[in-house]
Amino acid sequence: MTAAVKNTIKWLRSYVDEDPHTDAARQAKKLADKLEHWQDKVQNRDISNDNKIGMYIHCGKCIESLPPDKSPREWAQLEAGWTKQGLQVWCKRHECNVVHIDFEGQCHPANTTRRESTCKHGRN
Repeated sequence: MTAAVKNTIKWLRSYVDEDPHTDAARQAKKLADKLEHWQDKVQNRDISNDNKIGMYIHCGKCIESLPPDKSPREWAQLEAGWTKQGLQVWCKRHECNVVHIDFEGQCHPANTTRRESTCKHGRN
């Protein structure tokens, strides 16, 4: 469990302890319980922070216009981010949607850590 999550849970629990009978305290307790549940779920699963990608996502237009001297990885100009529905991958070169994944309101465990290693390009 990350220090930030631990501190958030600790703060929520202390808020509940001050006056456990208020609506805000009940909501804080529910949130702390939910955070602990998801952290336990993440810690008890093997969600790697190594590159385990089995199939890459590419913009179809980029693949069609791929220069012969470039790999799809070198040519890609993708960005990914969170939306109200879930996660979207966007092509910067063609200013178009590549994929928009709807999580249907569900929360999913995720590994947001990064492995400490030396980058091939001299950056960490």
